[in-house]
Amino acid sequence: MANVEFITVPYHNKFLEKLCSFIPLGWFSYLLFNGWERGIYRYIKKSGLLEKIDLIHYAAPVGYREPGFLWKFKKPYVWGPFGGMYRIPGEFLAEYPAKARILGRIKNTLNFFQFHSHRIKKVFKRSDVLIACTKTQCDMVNHLLQKECCRYLPENGIDYEKQQSISEDFLERKFNEKTVNIIWVGRNDTRKNARLLCAALKNCTTQNFTCTFVGGNCSKLKGLFENSTELLSKLEFIENIPREKVLEMYKNAHLMAITSSMEANTTVLFEAMENCVPVISVDHCGMADVVKDKVTGMKVKVQNFEKMSEDFARKIDAVCATPEKLFQFAMNIKKNSYEYSQEYRMQFLEQCYKDAIKNFARDEK
Repeated sequence: MANVEFITVPYHNKFLEKLCSFIPLGWFSYLLFNGWERGIYRYIKKSGLLEKIDLIHYAAPVGYREPGFLWKFKKPYVWGPFGGMYRIPGEFLAEYPAKARILGRIKNTLNFFQFHSHRIKKVFKRSDVLIACTKTQCDMVNHLLQKECCRYLPENGIDYEKQQSISEDFLERKFNEKTVNIIWVGRNDTRKNARLLCAALKNCTTQNFTCTFVGGNCSKLKGLFENSTELLSKLEFIENIPREKVLEMYKNAHLMAITSSMEANTTVLFEAMENCVPVISVDHCGMADVVKDKVTGMKVKVQNFEKMSEDFARKIDAVCATPEKLFQFAMNIKKNSYEYSQEYRMQFLEQCYKDAIKNFARDEK
């Protein structure tokens, strides 16, 4: 890649690595990542590299809420897209198994106190440009700092040229089929919440749909349909398969369902967009920003499990009765996706860098 240099800074902590392997909570990885970031800071400080740096853009894993240590250098500083500041809604926690519910509440508490910590607020104020991966988290930062200072950019994007190459004729033929093919992609676990879609399908009154569940542990969902033989015949459960094969499945899909209790911007949301597949999703997290209700897809309000499953079912019934709506959603996706293209993201970041340099110079006076 022209004009780009990658520098590897290794970090090992055998004690923490063992904790991460034996206690699968994911939280100890924060300590590992923190140690690695300290190493990055020391490396830059000692190597003389700082003299060549005009601007620092700190782009950590989006769910990682820590700001690292590079903000301490006196350079224009951009942080983001960042996320991980949401709390799992109580409506979802109520349906979690006991152990997961306890861990979810602990995580919610940690998120709250970490977001309001003196250190995080200090780095927010120090940053010359802040970028959040969802509009809700933008609002949270703006409220915390009492000013409009945070910008919105999802951590994922699409291959816009590939999407635009999908012809209207192809979409018209695809959505003219009598059976609506629904797809759900992800690991069958508590957070991805596939049970919500399963409950919704049981509540559907229509018969002209199929649904494919793709991902780890999905075959275990069959047990939820033991007494629904006719419905089970419309369903397919596919365990782990290569990503290339998953992407191929979007070509025949008419509707993507997203049921997660917690996300930033799930990758499948943008895979669906890239293939002009409408989405039905819970109306929160990154999905709330990207899915335009009744324009590019459908959104279901966060409420108790039973009401959400009923709303999912009603909306699925509605598009199965009038599949031309899905075609219109697909066309609207194609017309309204430029802001998720790589071209737009480059323009956005270039403006962020210009503003960061200007803001840094102003504050240094």
